[in-house]
Amino acid sequence: MKLKNKIILLVLTFVFALLFLSNKTLATNTIDVKVNGTMDYTKAQEVLDLVNKERQAAGVSTLKMDTELQEAAMTRAAELALNFDHTRPDGTSCFTISSKSYGENIAFGDTGASDVMKRWMNSEGHKSNILYGNFKSIGIGCFKNGSVYYWVQNFGIYDATLETSKTGTQNITYNVSVVNENLKIYARKTTNSTRISFMNIGNRGTYIVGIKNKSIDYYSVGDASDYTFTSSNSNVIKMNSDGTFYAVGKGTSTITIALKANSSVKFSENIMVKPFEPEKVTGLKAQNQKTTTFDITWNLQSETADKYEVYMYNSKKKNYERLGTSYSNAGTFYGLQAGTTYKVKIRAVRIINGKTYYGPYSDVLKTTTATDKTKITKVKGAKKKLTLNWKKISKATGYQVQVATDKKFKKIKKSVIISKNKTLSTTIKKLKSKKKYYLRVRTYRKVGGKKVYSKWSSVKNVKTK
Repeated sequence: MKLKNKIILLVLTFVFALLFLSNKTLATNTIDVKVNGTMDYTKAQEVLDLVNKERQAAGVSTLKMDTELQEAAMTRAAELALNFDHTRPDGTSCFTISSKSYGENIAFGDTGASDVMKRWMNSEGHKSNILYGNFKSIGIGCFKNGSVYYWVQNFGIYDATLETSKTGTQNITYNVSVVNENLKIYARKTTNSTRISFMNIGNRGTYIVGIKNKSIDYYSVGDASDYTFTSSNSNVIKMNSDGTFYAVGKGTSTITIALKANSSVKFSENIMVKPFEPEKVTGLKAQNQKTTTFDITWNLQSETADKYEVYMYNSKKKNYERLGTSYSNAGTFYGLQAGTTYKVKIRAVRIINGKTYYGPYSDVLKTTTATDKTKITKVKGAKKKLTLNWKKISKATGYQVQVATDKKFKKIKKSVIISKNKTLSTTIKKLKSKKKYYLRVRTYRKVGGKKVYSKWSSVKNVKTK
């Protein structure tokens, strides 16, 4: 709410007008920007009816809608989209909008006349303007910018020069002068991509652009003709002068939006583009290898894949066969042969609008199931040493022997790797004399530089001499 000095002598009114004109000429560091929206004269008339209802109830004369004041109020309502304040976006007083304006009420957000009037009447200052007896005319502005309504009441102390009762709506673009340092670009892209963090080749989009409101957490919906739109890589994003763009190739492009009138006022963001086809699956590895099963895991493509096809090499048919589908980044193979090498690969699958897209196959994972466990066939203690023998497992690469002073092998004294499959005995030296030791053996099979171990044999014990 703002009220001009209530003294209404004509000479003072003329002085005020000169002061406003002076303020206007001082605000030279401004840029004109477009504000698009809709003037709603019907809602403005509804507000007028409610104003006069309140004034009649208070015993004061009703107001008439002045054509000049209403157009001024509509302009002010559009200006509120840039700066919700009684100071205009160009830095001058709200009363410079019209020499007829002597009081101003503003509001935003309310969608209907009754809502905004209720808010004004619940505010003492705004209510005082609405019920002030010396006001005789009014201009009411209702301007919808984007999805937000902005409201203005401009009050006059003179009779309406030209009364209006205009209704309906009218789309309009205002050119509003804004102080340079208050200019901050708002930009938001809308696309037909179902993904959030990237677009796909073939997707298209549009930038909604405007200026951030200086006073509230809103922005004005502007016009693309005020801005330049550039793409750092037109082979990735093709940018058009009207703010529309297309994803044409794989990669990342930086989009820069700047005001034509002041290129230092700009907004930038990166857009990543990927093909419809999923990416190559990475990180494929095997774990938990047992004699008849093993697990595989891989890096999840949470946004580019809907499922994964898993393939295993058939050595008899000499080709890869699809064994199943996984909807996560893990799978398990069952019914395998002990001590056998297997080759696995997978590919990601994506379904868009009923069409299936396949990613490239992963690198081949070569792994093995565990071999059968062996058993200790003979143990013999000697002076500060012991010897043990075990059963040969034909598919094993080698063996691991452990010696401990406890049967749970929490205190391991020796651990020996036997790298030859045909070596079936070993002697462990440098032990304590007349000491009881526990022994166990397991096989391992080495594939791709990694050892896969079998279960441990049964534990045996022997005493040194």
